[in-house]
Amino acid sequence: MLNHRPTPRFTLQDDKIPAMSDSDLEARIIELETRLSHFDIAMNDMSMMIKQQWDRIDILERRNHLLSEDIKRMNSFMTTAPEDDVPPPHY
Repeated sequence: MLNHRPTPRFTLQDDKIPAMSDSDLEARIIELETRLSHFDIAMNDMSMMIKQQWDRIDILERRNHLLSEDIKRMNSFMTTAPEDDVPPPHY
């Protein structure tokens, strides 16, 4: 395995990097802060949506469990014992 570190594309002494004025730098920082705040809002919105979805899933799972229990109770109520299926004596 080679222990290779990538070389940076530009160094501080490199004359290929254009110098930024204070106003350009400030505008760039404001742009980045604005984008960061939009990402933060989007992340909070998505987090809230995920929480609401999990809450809804929990409710649906509870309802599903209750319905399943209701069906089991109805099933046991509808089934009759073999002695209950005997025709009445007047037949």
